[in-house]
Amino acid sequence: FNLDINELIEKFKDSDNELLKQGIDEILELNNYLEKMNIKEYCSFKPFLARGLEIYTATVWEIFDKQQRITSSLGGGGRYDKIITNFIDDGNSYPAVGMSFGLEPIYTILKDNQKYMINLLKDQKDINKTYKRKDFYKPLITRYIKTKIKELIKYNKPLLADKNIVIDNINDKEWKIDNKIISNIKKTINNDKSDIKILLLHTGGQFNKTPGTYTEEIINKIKQSNVNTIIATHPHIVQKCTYDKKLIAYSLGNFSISPSTPYLIFEDLPEYSIILNMYIENKKIIKYTFTVLKTIEDSNNYLKIYLVNELIEKENNNEKKEKLINDLLFIYNKVLSKSLKQIDIKEEYEIGD
Repeated sequence: FNLDINELIEKFKDSDNELLKQGIDEILELNNYLEKMNIKEYCSFKPFLARGLEIYTATVWEIFDKQQRITSSLGGGGRYDKIITNFIDDGNSYPAVGMSFGLEPIYTILKDNQKYMINLLKDQKDINKTYKRKDFYKPLITRYIKTKIKELIKYNKPLLADKNIVIDNINDKEWKIDNKIISNIKKTINNDKSDIKILLLHTGGQFNKTPGTYTEEIINKIKQSNVNTIIATHPHIVQKCTYDKKLIAYSLGNFSISPSTPYLIFEDLPEYSIILNMYIENKKIIKYTFTVLKTIEDSNNYLKIYLVNELIEKENNNEKKEKLINDLLFIYNKVLSKSLKQIDIKEEYEIGD
């Protein structure tokens, strides 16, 4: 405690006020706990602190940012022995301690990712100088100081979650596909009486440019059923779509992830996604198309999803317009596994045309 408790005791040692004596005893007891927990250095005693609720019956506290980036408290709470007891009113005592946090002040601190958070996609060599929070980030520094995230992820290879493997290797227990599960999925699909059957799979390595062997093998097995369309998720970027009597969409991308999320890898445009459009006639899918979308985060950190063709149409800055067109072409080529050098700007592009 910053305040000398011995001085406080000396000042009121002759007091006959039993409530005051009880309060001093509680302070001494709390001080002893803080010392044993090795957190006393983070605490200061304020005899004038008063919370705005009458429910408290003993110690109260408030939490503040040590770096004083904001002056208001981040949270607070205290001891309340009577509120639950009075509410239940069954003759028993229910003492309690509780606290709450303020989302707005916490958000105010955290919203500036570049200043107050580590971006693991950047070289960490200057982390001490940049963030000035050595103790807090020490574990992260130890792990990442000599490694860039690109080296960890290896863009040209699938991630662990979608590892290149020999599926039929019986010794590879970790990655061997459970054919019983696959058979049950196929059986469920085949027994279903729906006119159109769409299967959603949560598979694929995060931020992989292309589907990995594991995902490809699972889909190849399942598409032998009478499913019409298979849509996989998890890569968080747009991947290819294939069509051979059945449509396989390996990843539609991101629809609501914040572009300021620290772990995003922007090389493959995670701020873009596609809508899969299905044209149905006489209980059959007669055509598939896709529409390209872009997620944009405004100054208040709200996300909005836009049709890219409309963004291009409304953009007056030539440099920004050209960037949008190039991004659209990139997504188009990725979805259809093409290598076009230019593209017509429109809302829908046909798959399998």
